[in-house]
Amino acid sequence: MLSSVVLTLVVAAILIQTAVFSTTIYLHRTATHKALVLHPALEWAFKFALWLTTGLSTREWVAVHR
Repeated sequence: MLSSVVLTLVVAAILIQTAVFSTTIYLHRTATHKALVLHPALEWAFKFALWLTTGLSTREWVAVHR
C-alpha cells in the first residue's frame, strides 16, 4: 500500500517537473523570446512532453504570452 502511494507521488513529481521545464525552457525561452536556440530533436522532445503533460499548443501559448 505505502509503496504504491510513494510510486504515485514520484511519478506525479516527474510529470510536473517535465511540464515545468518544458514550459520554462521551450515555450518561454525558445519559442516566445528566442533567447535560446535548441537542436530540432530537443525542440521536438519538448513539444512532445508538453503535448503529453499539458496539451498546450505552442502557437497559442506564445500568442497569449506576448
